[in-house]
Amino acid sequence: MLSEEGKKVKEELERFNQTKRRLRNLQNELMAWKDLNSALKSASLEEKTMGGDIVPYAEKRLIKIQELEEMISKTIDEALAMEDKFLDDIEGIDVLSQNLLMERYMTGKPLKRIIRDFNYSERNIFYLYNKSFEELANKNKTLH
Repeated sequence: MLSEEGKKVKEELERFNQTKRRLRNLQNELMAWKDLNSALKSASLEEKTMGGDIVPYAEKRLIKIQELEEMISKTIDEALAMEDKFLDDIEGIDVLSQNLLMERYMTGKPLKRIIRDFNYSERNIFYLYNKSFEELANKNKTLH
């Protein structure tokens, strides 16, 4: 069972994975909007009434694309900062813990694949993960 500090470390690492997933989703959405932008070039679709104003579809699509590009840029910055912190945090903990955390949080491998790749039982992998979270929590305690 994880201590409160270990749970916080785990939550922080899960936020890192969520940020990377959000980035992938934003990139996919941007690609879809760009595809839509190139596909909808018909003159009959260029204007649409919204709230009493005539807003060209092309302008609306470009605004959405710009918003997505800005969100992607911010999310990349956030993910890179989290990645740098993660790499700093795992430095100095035992090599097995480093490898497990790298496989899960840097490469994004699912636990079932990590269990298979490391050739450990599920129970042993969860024990090692919990140990890794506790190591990071203890390391953070000594730094502060």
